[in-house]
Amino acid sequence: MTDMFRITAWIIGFLLTIFASYFVLVALFSLLPQKRKEKFPPQFKFAILVAARNEELVIGDLIDSVQNLNYPKTLYDLVIIPNNCTDRTQEIAQAKGAKIFECKSVIRSKGDVLKEYFDSILPQGDIYDAFCIIDADNLVHEDFLMEMNHAMGRGAKVGQGYRESKNPYDSMISSCYTIFYYMDDRFMNTAREILNLSALINGSGFFASMEVIRKHQGWHTTAMTEDVEFTAQCVLSGDRVHWVPHAIVYDEQPLTFSQSWNQRIRWSAGLLQCMKMYFTKLVKRAFTQRDCSSFDLAMFFLIPIIQVIVLAAVVWIIAYNLPIVWHAGLGHPIFVSRVILPIVYSYIVTTGIALAVILLEQKKVRKMLKGIFGFWFFIVSWLPINVACFIRKQTVWLPIKHTRAVKIDDLDIHKD
Repeated sequence: MTDMFRITAWIIGFLLTIFASYFVLVALFSLLPQKRKEKFPPQFKFAILVAARNEELVIGDLIDSVQNLNYPKTLYDLVIIPNNCTDRTQEIAQAKGAKIFECKSVIRSKGDVLKEYFDSILPQGDIYDAFCIIDADNLVHEDFLMEMNHAMGRGAKVGQGYRESKNPYDSMISSCYTIFYYMDDRFMNTAREILNLSALINGSGFFASMEVIRKHQGWHTTAMTEDVEFTAQCVLSGDRVHWVPHAIVYDEQPLTFSQSWNQRIRWSAGLLQCMKMYFTKLVKRAFTQRDCSSFDLAMFFLIPIIQVIVLAAVVWIIAYNLPIVWHAGLGHPIFVSRVILPIVYSYIVTTGIALAVILLEQKKVRKMLKGIFGFWFFIVSWLPINVACFIRKQTVWLPIKHTRAVKIDDLDIHKD
């Protein structure tokens, strides 16, 4: 039995090491210096689309930030799309001069909102060159559209901007989310831009050109994570998602663990949905067309499954060693080496990575300490979340309630 345990543990560990090594190797490329990229005068017309559901507390500040963009007013429109609202979202948006698009069908998700809008706008011709998707609780950096304009001038048809936080210091959870997005920005998207792979669209602060929207015949996503699904659709159609790091949006993060749990349940459920729909297609394209972006995205889709395997392995190791604990106590060398030390090492490594990414992104370390030291718990809590998604399908989108308004002049997210 001991030999079987060791062999099985070695095989699982070997496979997990290969999987993790791939992402570590890709992430290392983010440390390379980035080339200066060509800039262009304002030339592309954008529509900034905002799906809004009961956003009266934050919608006004978003509109103010958009109206102050460093981009010609004649080259962009802000379109607020209220849906299922029971508050003053539409009234406030109209009073501040935003255009309003009213949905006429039943809206269950952000994907439904975008589908109805594009179904309406496409027959009207090429009114816009591209569409930027922003969340209602965001604020937008003044150079956001200018940076997207530069990216389009360089040939990008789809681009993801930098996702910063509005409230990184409000709680341990919001701080952990902020670190998570820093890791996504740096180790995922920056690395992939350097490697000429496709970046990941992550919900807000991205653009898609009219050409791409027409190629896709509008917006057609059904998963709970419409951003990841649209990424897969772009990769499969040969449209690489570019990383536009200086196009910054400021996003409001959840404050409590229960809010975080509900949001990450939706993320994991949506990722599993995308994996079922697109994994085989991505693998096929990766090998038949030697498309590295397809292979890379297929690997990304495996993450929830790998996390469940990790959790199962940990539970198995603990259960296997319970007789040792029963007879010799928690201090037995075998139990310490197999259970206690791996947990300690994982905490040290995770905390070190959190600190490293904050330093790399030149953010305030002292204000982020609760996120740095709590990041291990945030990541580990994702393991039962993924298990829950395998056991019970999540089909209902649960909104996160906003607690306070933040103006762009109030932001304090720079280096010590």
